[in-house]
Amino acid sequence: MTPVKRFAMGRFSHENVAVMKDQKTVYQSDDGTKVVFFKFVATAAGDLSAGTLYAAKATQNDDQSFDITWVELATAADADVKTWIDEYNPGAAKAGTYITDAEVTAWAAGTAADNRVAFLESRKAAAAKGATAEWEKMEGVLANPEGTAL
Repeated sequence: MTPVKRFAMGRFSHENVAVMKDQKTVYQSDDGTKVVFFKFVATAAGDLSAGTLYAAKATQNDDQSFDITWVELATAADADVKTWIDEYNPGAAKAGTYITDAEVTAWAAGTAADNRVAFLESRKAAAAKGATAEWEKMEGVLANPEGTAL
């Protein structure tokens, strides 16, 4: 099997993923420090080339446990994200530049022209939308037989 880049699943240090039995939902851990826990929900079962990217927001409970809610970042297809990436390649209109913090802020406020921030700067996008961006060394995701993340 030949690996295929999945641009719509976000840009970060993918440590490990767990694909749920619905063949649409993918939980994605992010390796490093000050990272984010992501979820991708494909548009069609068995096809990870398009879908919606989410980031986890953890809320501490009184008993030291926490609840997770999912912050929706954006929806795109691999082809859309690849087009945005190509705009930064040598010889392209945005060559030599990259997404600025001001552009991340504009995207989070809903005033950006497109959703490239969510897919090209996924960690910054998640933090700007209020997701938890302080996980440390996420080494993977486990799933139970019913198909939900543990």
